[in-house]
Amino acid sequence: MGGLTDLVILKSTGSEFAGSLSDPYTVLEPTHDRVMATSLVAQWRFTSPAAEWSVDWETVYAGVKAQLVKQFAVVHTLALQQTLYEMGKAVLIITP
Repeated sequence: MGGLTDLVILKSTGSEFAGSLSDPYTVLEPTHDRVMATSLVAQWRFTSPAAEWSVDWETVYAGVKAQLVKQFAVVHTLALQQTLYEMGKAVLIITP
């Protein structure tokens, strides 16, 4: 099993909050460009026990982290959940 915790990421543009349902508890004003930041926790599992593999685990970790940060930066965010989905999808298609 691998993972990271408390990875604070921020983008100053390329994120929206518009066209969503609202109710009396909605506090964000609709906008098509906003700052977005979050603290990320990610965990992953490997299909075989690590002892069976001859893998450079530091390289795997660095590659996953780089892919998460890259996707957070390049995906135009309509919702945080949509961006998190794209981040996870990108990690699944990389290989060490």
